[in-house]
Amino acid sequence: MEKPIRRTRRRGRLILVGVCTGLVGVAIYLAALASGPPVYVVEHELRLEASPQEVWQVLVDTSAYPEWNPYIRKLEGKLAVGEVVRATLAQSNWPKPRTVAAQIVGVSAARELHWHGRLGIPGILETDHFFRIEDRGRAGVIFIQREEFRGWLAQKMHKKGKQVHTLESFRRMNEALAVRVAALADAH
Repeated sequence: MEKPIRRTRRRGRLILVGVCTGLVGVAIYLAALASGPPVYVVEHELRLEASPQEVWQVLVDTSAYPEWNPYIRKLEGKLAVGEVVRATLAQSNWPKPRTVAAQIVGVSAARELHWHGRLGIPGILETDHFFRIEDRGRAGVIFIQREEFRGWLAQKMHKKGKQVHTLESFRRMNEALAVRVAALADAH
């Protein structure tokens, strides 16, 4: 009677070892996707007739986003390295805005804001979102909004052409930013 019990326990241990090995393999695969090169990148740039400081002032005044920003409807949290922010985003292919959490990775006054977002566990969907201001002297600035997508879900999104909607959202926000910066400059 003891032999069937031993076989059952042994079989159970073998199944458990197999499942654990499979999970470790999946975790390694997802980690590689999260840390590798982007699956795809969405980027939009726009020249503004403004100083880097004027653009930066509008970009970091997150309390005013609901007044002018068609893409990032709301941004809550402190814009400091290590802090977590919550961004409510709106895109034409979504039935309603979505709120995502991201960690601030870089802040360089009047030059760059960078955050990293993740959906669930590492490797499912990882994003790095950048806002860059390049000073062109008398020619104003080039404002660049860029997002790098990594992970398993990014591969699926890329195959379905989802980046078109993100690019359109970036364009709309960048154009609204230009209007906002010009309006504030005219008010002064």
